[in-house]
Amino acid sequence: MVLVTLGTGRQKWESNNLFVGLWFQLKHGNWQSKNMNCKKEEKCPPYLSGVITNLMLGAMAVWNMYSKLLINLLMFPVLIYASKEPDIEGEALIQLLEALNDSSHSLADWNYFYVSPCQSWSHVTCSEGKVVSLSLGFKRFSGTLSPSITKLKFLVSLDLQGNKLSGPLPDYLGSMQKLQILNLADNNFNGSIPASWGQLSSLKHMVIRGNHLTGSIPDSLAHIPGLVHVDLSSNDLSGNIPVQLFSVPTFNFSGTHLTCGSGFQQPCASSSPNPAASRSSSKVRISITGAVCGAFILLFFGAFLAYQFRRARKDAQDIYVDVEGMFCSPYIRLLFLDVSLSIL
Repeated sequence: MVLVTLGTGRQKWESNNLFVGLWFQLKHGNWQSKNMNCKKEEKCPPYLSGVITNLMLGAMAVWNMYSKLLINLLMFPVLIYASKEPDIEGEALIQLLEALNDSSHSLADWNYFYVSPCQSWSHVTCSEGKVVSLSLGFKRFSGTLSPSITKLKFLVSLDLQGNKLSGPLPDYLGSMQKLQILNLADNNFNGSIPASWGQLSSLKHMVIRGNHLTGSIPDSLAHIPGLVHVDLSSNDLSGNIPVQLFSVPTFNFSGTHLTCGSGFQQPCASSSPNPAASRSSSKVRISITGAVCGAFILLFFGAFLAYQFRRARKDAQDIYVDVEGMFCSPYIRLLFLDVSLSIL
């Protein structure tokens, strides 16, 4: 009876009835089933199966009541252990989302209570349970970039282009050693490019065009070893460009006040020709063209002279043959020879 009193609600009432009925039958020796249709004044044979059935039903009721409790008791140590391991990346993303100001609710599934970022959060890419990529371009964010982004220690790609983020470019991004792709294009960032970004030793693509950046390009950017793409175009940047950046395979400094383009030694974009090289190559082309034309003229004039010489010589021979019998004097021959040479 102790087990019966532990039940709750409907299950408690049903189990109590089962055990009370079983206890009453055992105590009074009433082995007759109340569910049998016996005729009046006719004794029904005892049915032990009814007692067994009641026992089985009672056991099932108790199991239904306490199975969930047993499972919770078994899972309790696991829950305690899990609470000691907070989801640092999940917390960081929630803080990032709050700072970004997602007024359009494009990231409604970013919820701290929804499993983990690597399981069900959109625009999040993970590798081995760690967040490695955030694709958050063109989401109409209008806030700022939170320092919580630095908690994503394994982040490789950060894409926030095409939003309305404002404020200065955060210098704490320089601590993200695994970051390879940084795209903050077409936002409203202002101020200068942080010199600490030169510490991004893994960075390969830096795209921050279409903002309101001022100042000069820090020399530290020229020391990023694996940089293959730099796009700082359409900003208010000014001053000299570190020479090493012109060796980057793809660069674009157009639409700025930087020292490049027409009137300078270096182009503003890798797809544009080098101004100095263009001038020197044009001179070479002119020289080559002049030499070719001169050689052609000389060849033409030489061929013309050769043709005239051969023609005059043939004419002289024809005249000499025709008058061979007439002009036998050597003086006459010399006279004709002088005439032939004068024609040449």
